[in-house]
Amino acid sequence: MIAIGSVLLSMPALAQEASKADAPKSATAGALPKPNTAADPIVVTTLKAPDRATVRNLVQAITPVVPFEEPLPRFDAPVCFASTGLDRPTMERIGDRLAENAMLAGLQLAGSGCKPNVAILFVNDVDRAVKMLLARRWWLFGDRLPAEVRTITHEAGPVRAWSNSELRSAQGMPRGEAVLAKNLPVNEGVVMSSPTASRIEARVQRDMLVSIVLVERAAVIGKTTTQVADYLSMRTLAVIRPNHASGRDSILTLFDADMTEPPEALTVFDRGYLKGLYAGNANQYAALKIGKITRTILAGAPPRVPAVTAREHPE
Repeated sequence: MIAIGSVLLSMPALAQEASKADAPKSATAGALPKPNTAADPIVVTTLKAPDRATVRNLVQAITPVVPFEEPLPRFDAPVCFASTGLDRPTMERIGDRLAENAMLAGLQLAGSGCKPNVAILFVNDVDRAVKMLLARRWWLFGDRLPAEVRTITHEAGPVRAWSNSELRSAQGMPRGEAVLAKNLPVNEGVVMSSPTASRIEARVQRDMLVSIVLVERAAVIGKTTTQVADYLSMRTLAVIRPNHASGRDSILTLFDADMTEPPEALTVFDRGYLKGLYAGNANQYAALKIGKITRTILAGAPPRVPAVTAREHPE
């Protein structure tokens, strides 16, 4: 496993660049609308529950494409968060929220004194910072092909995020640690403890080892710590394609240039996505896991409100 703690300590240039900054400004509430008068029409808004096809399409859109025989990547080990680049009270509030979101999704926390496997850096210039990492700490990008690295470095907006993962046995055993003398089947160097795969579970799981996120400091101004932490939860605890999200369905649109009123926190979709991802065994096939995520989101969605016939004007 890559020691993220050593990464943070070995980047003095980034640490200086990520010096203390003002805490993100809190969002202010808008003015309340004036009450209806006798001459005003009555407007009835019907709350429509999301349909299954719409939710599944969005789940598939933001989920990376993986080989058919593989599960979706997720953390198996307890998570340990580390951050730098903002003032300590702000980072503590963000950290507390990250830990809360992780526990609600079903992950374990590593506890005090842990070795970080999630690193979050707030920097002045995200493009410059990621180029510096690529030049001086290239191993942080894992064994990706150049085209895959370019996808990370050329992401639009003020955030650059990636995670490194590896295939392990269905029991989470790293390659090389199992006993070959047992004549167990081997796939890509990973020794399986189950001779055959089932229709719902593979002989392997893809464990996320580290998540790294760089955020441009100027982008968090005007955002609440809850919004920032919830966005980071989606980017660090799952492998996500954020550019496929739109509107107010997901906190992933928080930093979109055209988003004037982003969600205030994780949405029902977001919480259901993380909870569904971490529900059940880690070696469930990706297609079935997408179905589980969809069902979890729908289970947490508000119920459909019966349609009401509205009069245009009060009597």
